[in-house]
Amino acid sequence: MDPDRWQRLQTALTAIVDRPAQDRASLIERICADDADLRSELESLLHEWDADPDFLERGSGLAPDHLAEAAGGDPLIGEIVGAWTIVRRIDRGGMGSVYLAERRGDDFHRHAAIKVIARGMDSEAVLARFETERRILAALDHPNIASVIDGGLTADGRPWFAMPYLEGAQPLDAYCDERRLTLTERIGLLRQVCAAVQFAHQNLIVHRDLKPANILVTPQGVPMLLDFGIAKLLDQPSGVTTGAATRLFTPQYASPEQRSGDAITTASDVYQLGILCYRLFCGERPFDETPASEEVLRRPSECVTAETARLRRETPDGLRRQLRGDLDTICLHALNLEPQRRYRSAEGLADDLDLHLRGLPVYARPDTFAYRSGKFLRRNRWSASFAAALFVVAIGFGVFASVTAARIGEQAEAVRAERDRAQATARFLTELFTQADPTRAERDYTAGEMLERGLSLLEADTALRDAERAAVLTVVGGVYQVRGDYERARTALTEAVGLSRRGGAEGEPYAGSLLELAKVEYRLDNYAASEQLAREALGVFDSLTEVGPDARASALNQIAIALSEQDRLDEATVLLEQVVALRRQLPGAATDQDLAANLNNLALNYVALRRFDRAETAFDASLAIVERRYGPVHPYGAFLRRARAALHEDRGDTDAMRRDLQDALDIGMSTLGEDHPFVLDVTQQLEQVAMEGDTP
Repeated sequence: MDPDRWQRLQTALTAIVDRPAQDRASLIERICADDADLRSELESLLHEWDADPDFLERGSGLAPDHLAEAAGGDPLIGEIVGAWTIVRRIDRGGMGSVYLAERRGDDFHRHAAIKVIARGMDSEAVLARFETERRILAALDHPNIASVIDGGLTADGRPWFAMPYLEGAQPLDAYCDERRLTLTERIGLLRQVCAAVQFAHQNLIVHRDLKPANILVTPQGVPMLLDFGIAKLLDQPSGVTTGAATRLFTPQYASPEQRSGDAITTASDVYQLGILCYRLFCGERPFDETPASEEVLRRPSECVTAETARLRRETPDGLRRQLRGDLDTICLHALNLEPQRRYRSAEGLADDLDLHLRGLPVYARPDTFAYRSGKFLRRNRWSASFAAALFVVAIGFGVFASVTAARIGEQAEAVRAERDRAQATARFLTELFTQADPTRAERDYTAGEMLERGLSLLEADTALRDAERAAVLTVVGGVYQVRGDYERARTALTEAVGLSRRGGAEGEPYAGSLLELAKVEYRLDNYAASEQLAREALGVFDSLTEVGPDARASALNQIAIALSEQDRLDEATVLLEQVVALRRQLPGAATDQDLAANLNNLALNYVALRRFDRAETAFDASLAIVERRYGPVHPYGAFLRRARAALHEDRGDTDAMRRDLQDALDIGMSTLGEDHPFVLDVTQQLEQVAMEGDTP
């Protein structure tokens, strides 16, 4: 059978298989017309498909010599090719069949998967393509790509090549479903697949047939990319990769440009990776036979069923929540009908999957403040909880300051000539809060609106000197920081520091501005800048005779956490030990939440340095402070127990890890509710621990 006829047969099969039985006869009649041979071949293939619904998933079609083999069996079984003996057929593909073969010697016994080109497909173009596949695989040395270990010609002149036999390996989707892998575990496999595809692209090769059947996962959990039978070498002349044979593809996984016959680039593989993501996320393909328009393409979160959720160890609502947002967007971005609007590379897709797992903003979504702040809160629940408490304190302080400022304002006429910086600042705050007075204002103002109005008033107030303006900007920047608006916080605090320096600033207010800016730079991942600013603040504090240990502790802590993020753990740990020692000297240390946070940071560093006994002591001390201050049932206690569970995991103490996770879950359920992201994450961890405990 020539390739053109095989392509016609495959196209006809794809058009018929999903049609109701009563409609097939008329459709076959219309397609085959007077071609009795085509009718016979098509009906035989339909019979094969009805007996095996996964037929199309396992290859891009039956080999044309299948009809001949049906009557007399496979003549290659038992034959010797090279040094290998054919044992049985494993699978069929569009250009050939794959066999299990063995090779025996006096002191060894090896198995291999041998691919042999199909009879009837040995045209000049197909032989060239088969040889290309063998050359491709021989050149691709990657841990997730099956390599060539041997090759040659059969007795009847058909090319073959051998690859390692992956005993017990399963197609990607079947492997995930049989083991009920979670979304996180599935994403881990997808990232490895993306890495293999990226490696192929870097070697100027586009796979063009990425589907679960071509990605086998070993029992050890290693995905292996197979079947480069229709791969395109980007550096070859177009004549090598055109013609009927190059039109072979799996319809359910073909990109729009493959279907239309347009130029094939790496974007085609990115599209097929998008389909793989879609299927592994929700158990469905985004469409049946043809790509849907962007308007009708459903998001993965909209395709969740009870069964797909069960196979991912989730409830339907829980799975929808996990898919909604980043993962929906990642899939649809990869599946854009326009190649230039997809991810630019397989690596770009893998990077977004990695960012999602780390709780960071993904590139495929618009970079809005609401989105970034939401990701930050999920990623930093412990510190965000402290920030929320600090924000409440800041608002309370503002109310107190407004009342105090109003009293000062009543006496302002008598002391106007002697007004100092504190009075000027008080006047500014008085004006700000007076405008927000509900008895005078048309409506209540939100905290964000108050900050905006404050900046406007500050710009218009010419009476404030540089030092006074810097003090107000430091307060505004600090509040923006606890609200999570780090860019605005940086703008306000940078101006405050600049004003202070211009006025020859010195003393604790200037150091405070530096330290607040250091915290903002840390939140923006500028760790070296954060360290430098915090060290400058510490230098100012050290030059003062009356500064308290709390100020020095804050500066040292900021330097330490900036060092930790730069992988300078030993230096950071020494500083954190100093911070803890300083804070323990302060009144009220037994219930100091700052000390609890410092101890938590110290414990995390100890874990990273594998000083497990010290880490446990620090975690226990932090938890004791939290429970003394807030009681035994509080979210802070849940967060600490989860962090301590990671320590137990690193030590190999599964029972202690399970106890901490269960306590964290119980506290989280009673204080945060069952739908809180923290509760969902801990639940998933416990399920994973249980599953691993059941594994022999």
